[in-house]
Amino acid sequence: MYNFFRRIYSIYTNAIIMAIISCLFGAVLLFFPIGSMTVLSVAIGALLIFAGCTLMGNYFLNQATAGAISIFGIIPLIFGILLIANPAMFIDFVPTMFGIYVLFAGIDELSNASRARSLGYRVGLSYLLACSTIIVGLGCIIFSWFVAKLAIRIVGISIIYKGITRLIYDRNMRKKATKFYEEYNSDVIDGKFRN
Repeated sequence: MYNFFRRIYSIYTNAIIMAIISCLFGAVLLFFPIGSMTVLSVAIGALLIFAGCTLMGNYFLNQATAGAISIFGIIPLIFGILLIANPAMFIDFVPTMFGIYVLFAGIDELSNASRARSLGYRVGLSYLLACSTIIVGLGCIIFSWFVAKLAIRIVGISIIYKGITRLIYDRNMRKKATKFYEEYNSDVIDGKFRN
């Protein structure tokens, strides 16, 4: 039973260390959002270059494959080089693509509201929501840097919150395990329970 409790303590110690690391990582994301996105962009670029080189190497090693496999290797290779050469492209790309998606979703909502209005339904709120969706989409496209920084800061705050709640939870579980261990040892003498 003693080994069981030692394992519980080591698990909780590891969980507390992971919670502290997540708090530190969240703080980095919160206070350095553009630097974090730049590092992420370079890391993704390196992974894409590795994937492209692997696919190209696979093509050159296996001459029986079709030429399309080499294209599948060239595309990630080019994108990886672009991400490493210009990390700001990635920082702009993600919010812009999100903004385009939201813009088209708003246009679709607006057309659906127009169709519903032509059928005689009252759609004032639907028009308002569709227009606000279009405005959010345009905002994401126009202010992509601000949106990227805000999104990374929100992720940082979320990771800090998760780390803090994990610390509190693990501390409470360790206290309960310690209390149970102390009660267990006080009730056992020579492997037999006291009455």
